[in-house]
Amino acid sequence: PRCKKEWWLALLLGLLTIEVSWHVYELGKTVFLLFFLAAFFQEKGNWQHRAICFFLGIISISLLFFNGSKGAEIHSLFNAISTTSYPVLFSNLAKSVKAIFWHHELDLPILPVLGLCGLFFLKQGRWIFAGILLAQWIFVLTLSYHGLYALKSRRFLLLEFYNIAILLAVIKHWSGSTDKQSRLKYGFIVLLTALISGSTWQFIEFGKYSSESVQQRSHSLPYTYSADYQIQPQYIDAANILAAMANQGKKIILVYNYHTYQENSTDPVGMLERLYLKLGHQKFINNILIFSDNFSRYSSVPITPLAEIHGALSDLKIMEYNESNMNWLDEYFIVRHPDGISKHFKREADFIMKALLENFNLLRLEKEIPPFSVYKVFPLHYKFHEM
Repeated sequence: PRCKKEWWLALLLGLLTIEVSWHVYELGKTVFLLFFLAAFFQEKGNWQHRAICFFLGIISISLLFFNGSKGAEIHSLFNAISTTSYPVLFSNLAKSVKAIFWHHELDLPILPVLGLCGLFFLKQGRWIFAGILLAQWIFVLTLSYHGLYALKSRRFLLLEFYNIAILLAVIKHWSGSTDKQSRLKYGFIVLLTALISGSTWQFIEFGKYSSESVQQRSHSLPYTYSADYQIQPQYIDAANILAAMANQGKKIILVYNYHTYQENSTDPVGMLERLYLKLGHQKFINNILIFSDNFSRYSSVPITPLAEIHGALSDLKIMEYNESNMNWLDEYFIVRHPDGISKHFKREADFIMKALLENFNLLRLEKEIPPFSVYKVFPLHYKFHEM
C-alpha cells in the first residue's frame, strides 16, 4: 500500500527488482510481464503508479534487447515462441500435460494444482496473477512443442514461485475475511492435506529411487525426471577402471578436460573430480596427466597448461632414454574421449594427439573403456611388427 502512495519508493523497488532479475535464472528476466500487468490490471492504482509500472516494464524489456549477450536464452525462448505451430502444439497438448502432471518430468504437480485452484479464491490481484501464470504456462508448453526434452526443471521454478505467491495471497485474503475463523480453518486443512500428500508422495518416490543402482536409473534427482539431470553410468564405470589402472602403477595421459560437453555447467559428469577423489592428490599427480587451457571451474584438479605440452612430453622422452628398464613406456596409456559436440575440446584434443604422435608411437587397443578409446605408448623407434 505504501508503494502506491510513494511513487519514488515504487520506482526504487522496481529498479531493484530488475537488477536482481539479472542475477538469477534466465526466466527471471521475464519480470517485465509483471510490470506491464500491474500497469493495466492492478486494482485501485492511481495513474502515477500505473505509469511507473509501465516505465519499469519498458526498462526491463529494453535491457533484454540492448544487452543480447546476457539475455541469449530469453531471445531463444522468444524465437521458439515465434516458430511454434500452435495447431500442432494443441494436438500434442495431452502429451505435454501428461509429462508435467502424470510422469512428473518437472516436479510433483502439487504446487501447480494448488496455484490454479487458488486463483478462484483471490479477490485482489486476480488478473495480475492469472496473467503472469498464463504467460509462464505458455513458455513451458511452447518449449514442450520443440521436444519433451526441453521441459527442464529449472525452467519450471519461476512458475512454481508464482504459485507459492498465489497461495500466500489466498491465505492473506482468508485472514482478512469476515468469516475469518471458518475460512482459515478450511484453508489450512486443504493446504495441510495437500502438502502432507505431496511430502508422502516424495518419500515414496525417494524410496523407489534409492532402491535402484546407479546403472539402473538415468536421473540424478528423485521425483524430478527432466533432461537437466542425467546419470551417465559409463563415465562412472570409466572413472573406476582408470582409478584401478592408476592403482596398479599405470600412467595415463587423459585426453579429457573441462571443455568437453559432458562437463558443462548444467549437468557435469565430474569425471576428473571422481578420479581425483578416488586416487588422492599425490597419486593423481604421479599417474594422471591432463593438458588444457582451462584449469578450474567451481572445483579444480591438477592440469598441465596446454602451452607446456611439448616440454612435458620431452621430459617423458628423456626419462625413456635414461631409464635402465627400457620397457617403462609399457606402463603408459593414452585414454581419449571422443570429440563430441564441443568445438573447443575438439581443437584441444587434436592438438594434444598431434603432439603425442610427434613424440611417440601409438597403438590403438581393441579393448576400450567406453566411451573412451585407449592407446598404448611406445618409443618412436619401436616397430610394431616386432611385437
